[in-house]
Amino acid sequence: MEKKTIGGFIAALRKANGMTQRELAEKLNVSDKAISRWERDECAPDLTLIPVLADIFGVTTDEILRGARKAEEENPVYQKEKSKKQMKNLFEKAFLRFKDKSWISVGVAILGYLLVLLFNFAVLRGDIGFFVALIFYAGAVITQICFTQHALALRDEDFDETMQTDYKINVVTLTRNVYFVIFELFAVTLPFSVTGRAGFVFFSWLGITLVCAILAFAVWSIGYMLFVKPYLVKKSYIIYEEKAKQKMLAQNRLLKRTLAISLAVAVVLFAPMLILQESMIAFAKKEVFYDYESFGEYMARKEPAWLYEEMAADGGMEYYVPHKDYILNHYDDPVYEYERWNQNVWIIEYERDEDGLPISVITDDAYNEAANIVGCICAGLCLAIVIDFMTALIIFLKKIKKISKEFS
Repeated sequence: MEKKTIGGFIAALRKANGMTQRELAEKLNVSDKAISRWERDECAPDLTLIPVLADIFGVTTDEILRGARKAEEENPVYQKEKSKKQMKNLFEKAFLRFKDKSWISVGVAILGYLLVLLFNFAVLRGDIGFFVALIFYAGAVITQICFTQHALALRDEDFDETMQTDYKINVVTLTRNVYFVIFELFAVTLPFSVTGRAGFVFFSWLGITLVCAILAFAVWSIGYMLFVKPYLVKKSYIIYEEKAKQKMLAQNRLLKRTLAISLAVAVVLFAPMLILQESMIAFAKKEVFYDYESFGEYMARKEPAWLYEEMAADGGMEYYVPHKDYILNHYDDPVYEYERWNQNVWIIEYERDEDGLPISVITDDAYNEAANIVGCICAGLCLAIVIDFMTALIIFLKKIKKISKEFS
C-alpha cells in the first residue's frame, strides 16, 4: 500500500490545480526550493503555513496533516487531473503561459523593424537594416515554432477531449496571429532592401509602408484561405462540421477561379509595360546626320543656353574645356574627332562600319518627351490592372454571399 505523506499530498494538490512550484512558492512567500523539499518529504512546511496551504487548495488543515482526503472516493487527488474544473484550470494556465511566450516572438520581430528604421533614418543605410531585420524575423519564427510545439505537447489520455481540442485550437489561432504580424513586418521591411545609400525620406517611407501593408494583407488572406486553412482543417486544428467543410471548399474553388482570371488579365496588361520600358528609345525623336560636318556643328552648339549663360555669369567659361570624343569604326579606330559642347545630347547612335555614317542623336528633351509618353501609357495600364483587381474583388464578394446563402 502506498504511503501517504504531507509532501506527496501537497504535490498532488499543486498539480491538480495546475500550479508550478514557483507559483505556489510566491503565494506562500517561500522559495521554490522549499516547495521541492516538502514534496520530496525532506522536510515539512511550517505549522503557520498549513492553514494557508489548506485555503489555497480548498482542503482542511487536518487533510493536509493526514496527507490524504478523508473520503478519497469523493475527490481522488492522487489521480491525474480527473476533475473537470481542475483540467479547465490547467489548460487556462497553460494557454496563458503560451500567450506570454508568444509576446516574446512578437517583440523580437518588432525590434527587428525598429532597427531597420534606425539604420534608414539615422545612417541612411536601410539596405543594411533590412538584412539585420531578417535575422530578427527568422529568430521570431524559430522561437514561435518552439513555443507552439511545447504548448501542443500538453496532452494526456486522461484529459477531457473537448477541453484538449479547444486548447489546441486556441494555441494554433494565436500562433497564426503571431505569424501574420511577422509577415506584415517583413512585407513593410522589404522595400528597404533596394534603398542603397540613399534611404527613404519620411513621407516616401509612410506611403510605401501603407501600400506594402495592404498588399501583404491581401497575400496573407489569399494564402490562408487557399492553403493554410484547409491544412489546419485536415489536421483537426480547426473543427468544422461537414456542411461547413463543403462551404469552405466551394469558397476555395471560387477564389482559385477568380485569381486565375484576374492574374491572367493583369499579366496581359503588365507585359506591354515591360516592353515599353525596354524600347523607350524607339519613341524618342532622333536627329540624323549623314556627314561629319553637320554632326560636328551640332555637337559644337552651346546648349542648353541657360547652362552656358550661368557659366558665363559666374566666370566659368574661361576655365571650361569641352570633352573630346570620337566616332569609331569596326576596328575601334577613330574616323572622326569632335568637341562635345552640346550638353543636351543624351545618346549618340551609329553603325560601327567603315565611316560610321549616318549618325543619330537623341537629345535629353527628346528622351524626356518619350519618357512622358511611355509613362502616361504605363500609368493607364496600371490603372487598368487596379480596375481588374477591384472588379475581381467585387465579383468574388458577391459570389461569396451567394455561397453563404446556399450553405446556411
